[in-house]
Amino acid sequence: MKLQLFRLTLISVLLFSGASHAASWTVTKIAEDPYLYSPAGLSQSGNTVAWYGNDGEDYEVYYYDGTSIIQLTDNSTGDFSPSVSNGNVVWYGLASGEDNEIFLYDGSGVTQLTNNLVHDTLPKTSNGYIAWQEQVAFGAYNVKIYDGSNIVTVGSAFTHAMSDNTIAWREEYWTPQMQHWSRIMYFDGSSEITVYQPDGNVYNPIMSGSNIAFGSYDGNDTEIFFYNGSGLTQLTDNDYEEGHLSIDGNHLVWQSAEGNIYYFNGSNITSITDAGITPDVSGDRIVYVSHDGEDYEIFLYENGSTIQLTDNNYDDYKPTIDGDDIAWITNDGTFDIYMASYGDSGTSAVPEPVSISLLLVSLSGLFLRRKQS
Repeated sequence: MKLQLFRLTLISVLLFSGASHAASWTVTKIAEDPYLYSPAGLSQSGNTVAWYGNDGEDYEVYYYDGTSIIQLTDNSTGDFSPSVSNGNVVWYGLASGEDNEIFLYDGSGVTQLTNNLVHDTLPKTSNGYIAWQEQVAFGAYNVKIYDGSNIVTVGSAFTHAMSDNTIAWREEYWTPQMQHWSRIMYFDGSSEITVYQPDGNVYNPIMSGSNIAFGSYDGNDTEIFFYNGSGLTQLTDNDYEEGHLSIDGNHLVWQSAEGNIYYFNGSNITSITDAGITPDVSGDRIVYVSHDGEDYEIFLYENGSTIQLTDNNYDDYKPTIDGDDIAWITNDGTFDIYMASYGDSGTSAVPEPVSISLLLVSLSGLFLRRKQS
């Protein structure tokens, strides 16, 4: 089946910011039935989006570059978990059918960054830097950073986040009393810092710049913590679970088990809705999903005001936002991808979807094959 790319203006909505300023959001269907594996969601950078899905044989990686859809992989092995930033897309796949390796698309071709005998997975990219996890033993991983020339080992992690050349990760360890706990670690580009080490466990750090947010279990439920590069603040202390964090600079959002979405602007915490899920933040704009009585729709919160971006008879979910662009998935019988863009509503013709020839470039000094003893 051929991927379809659409440039159809579906609706234009007005967002009022202040007393007199009005701006329009133009909603466009950018892909119909794009072999999307919907539980994984989308990776977004500006008006570009990457995803992976099953083409009927195995999982492949796809990229919408703001103009057209490019199929980045076409093979008989699985390719997974793409991450996009400023025109670069990274993912992992079974290079030889034996172990997972890391791949990079830089706008012109595909480069295989790793070539070893262990699994390299969960890559992320941020402004030209790339990080991933290398399995060193069963259940044990190192974090690697690639700066365009060199690969550096940072620390031991199971989950990690990155912003430029800095990394935050969850590190597991055993206490002298043989308790299996975890802590939040931070690599600031030159050295490792222990951000938080409780008598218990921490979960899934996210970061933007030197700001890090994460959850920590207090013996009753999970609470939210925020590190601003110099100090740590506990943002919540209640009796219900909280999670699904998203961060941009010192702006942070999360959802609670009671149904609220909370917004921290660096100083104060505000509940923006009591009926929302899966929030994402960019500056002071927040997108989230809420049920309108019939199905799930996409909503946008900005400067104290909320608008409904979608109004249809099917579910819209997993929204992401980056600046003036919002992307999400719909399920109208097939999984489609939509984007809302802020500004002029004019449209232009879009070329047919294209494919690239897969160019695997060996980088001298980057193919790290582990010696077997």
